[in-house]
Amino acid sequence: MIYTQNLHGLSIDTIGENGFKPTQIDLHRQKFLNAQEKFNQIFDEGSLPLFKQPYLRKDLLELAPHIERFQDDFSDVVIIGTGGSSLGGQTLSVLAENKGPKLHFMDNVDPATFTELFKTIDPNHTGFVVISKSGGTVETLAAFLHCLKFWRQSEHDNAISDHFLIVTEPKESSLMKLATQWQIPVIDHDPGLGGRFSVLSVVGMIPAMLVGIDPLAIRKGAQDVLEHTLKEKVLEKNQPGMGAVTAVALSRRYPNAVLMPYVDQLRYFSRWYRQLWAESLGKGGKGTTPIDALGTVDQHSQLQLYLDGPLDKVITLIGAEKEHGSEALNMQGLPEDGLIDLLNQTSMADLLNAEFEATRDTLIQNNKPVRVLTYEKLTAETMGALLMHFMLETMYAAELLGVDPFDQPAVEQGKILAKQYLSDSIQQ
Repeated sequence: MIYTQNLHGLSIDTIGENGFKPTQIDLHRQKFLNAQEKFNQIFDEGSLPLFKQPYLRKDLLELAPHIERFQDDFSDVVIIGTGGSSLGGQTLSVLAENKGPKLHFMDNVDPATFTELFKTIDPNHTGFVVISKSGGTVETLAAFLHCLKFWRQSEHDNAISDHFLIVTEPKESSLMKLATQWQIPVIDHDPGLGGRFSVLSVVGMIPAMLVGIDPLAIRKGAQDVLEHTLKEKVLEKNQPGMGAVTAVALSRRYPNAVLMPYVDQLRYFSRWYRQLWAESLGKGGKGTTPIDALGTVDQHSQLQLYLDGPLDKVITLIGAEKEHGSEALNMQGLPEDGLIDLLNQTSMADLLNAEFEATRDTLIQNNKPVRVLTYEKLTAETMGALLMHFMLETMYAAELLGVDPFDQPAVEQGKILAKQYLSDSIQQ
């Protein structure tokens, strides 16, 4: 496949008693096979929208005129959404090479952030994309209404429908009422596709396409991983399956799961993973706590804890097999100094490679459980592959733990209370 997973650093043969034993893998083998049979049946039936996303083309054709209009008319586009309605788009859009409008992801309701946004954008040259699966996400609706007020207060000749685009389920909702009133174009959100699993749908494709990223390449990477995974019934050769089995096998000893990519373009990927893993598996007292980190910067903030703190973390490193893209400095006239001379003769990519490998080996030498995923080059296809890997890994883990990865019942109480408290504030 387009990436490689190395579990050497999780094994008892490598890190001693801190690693997993082959017998632990065997304990989960039958559950993996059951999950494999279930997933193949779901794939054949076409009953899970996630498994259909890589093959879709009609949705991209329907998006094309909206994307072209936004690219032609706007210098800035504000993406309004939270959770899975935002993190997938953020993850993909970092692959852009200065193409298309500038994207602003507004995924929180901090008024200071919106005040600053409104100072920097010209409403006449700004488009707004509002994403909410249910159409009733209170934070998204609030952000939409504030942006709508900002736009309406400006002087312009255009209609609201020229500047706004909505993605939501095709059903009655607060968001749909607003779309109807202002005749705002609506793109359907698949009702069977949860937000954290929606990155390959229009939810992720809109931001990606706006900045010139090839949606077909993203989906091809995902398709290749999906098909390879479903065909591979040998657990040890099934990369998402083995990722899930080792995670579950070690979960009682290690309640925290760190994802630490060694490339800035995967910064948002680890945040996307954090929601995926936490919200899908954290049920009934089960699951592990995902922690996002970034190399090299978090070598200077978290690595001390990983190496010398509580032995309670499984660490996953992601990076290029060999990072390229820069040349050695070879400057003249520098002072004599061993470190300066070393840096002058090497490139920044050389330094990043060295730091990545050093962190991996230091963790292993200190008997800390570490998994490594590497790729040759981070492309749209690679990103699609990694996204599908972790979604499948999460689904396998859910089967092993006996939880439903597609619901999140515990957070409903907080949503109800927030609306109640907001209503109470009006009466005070």
